[in-house]
Amino acid sequence: MRRLALALVLALGLVFAPAAAQDRGPPRDAALERLVGAWSGEGQVGGKDALVFAGFTWALGERFLALSFARTGGGGAYEAQAYLRPRGGGRYGGTWLDSTGEVTSFEARAEGDSLTLEWAHDVAGPERIVLSLEGPGRLVMTSFERRGTAWEPAGRLVLTREQGR
Repeated sequence: MRRLALALVLALGLVFAPAAAQDRGPPRDAALERLVGAWSGEGQVGGKDALVFAGFTWALGERFLALSFARTGGGGAYEAQAYLRPRGGGRYGGTWLDSTGEVTSFEARAEGDSLTLEWAHDVAGPERIVLSLEGPGRLVMTSFERRGTAWEPAGRLVLTREQGR
């Protein structure tokens, strides 16, 4: 009886061990890991001054990098949540949700110290945001709007990593 119980325990361990390993998710993506933390700063959106806060954290079993973004000024208060998932080879997929009611999928790619997100809004049309790390404590967020065949800058925010966060 003891051998049967031991065999059952070992068999269950072999069955559930691979599932437990999968639940841990893929290793953290190095390009996204550099963004993790709390950031705040200022800049311009649509030619108007703006203050901004952005926070990046690993979420959902560390399979996604979550972005929380809040802006005041720049034409009004604005908030967004986004989730990025590494697809390998410096490519990412994601979902963007914001205070205008927009929910959309986007594609992203990492190149050097920059992460470029691109999607088409239902209302505003195509948009691109480039997140550029300029050293360990400075992040520049530049937004672009599609005008014909060209991307034109629509806003630039300079953020600094908050100490201890």
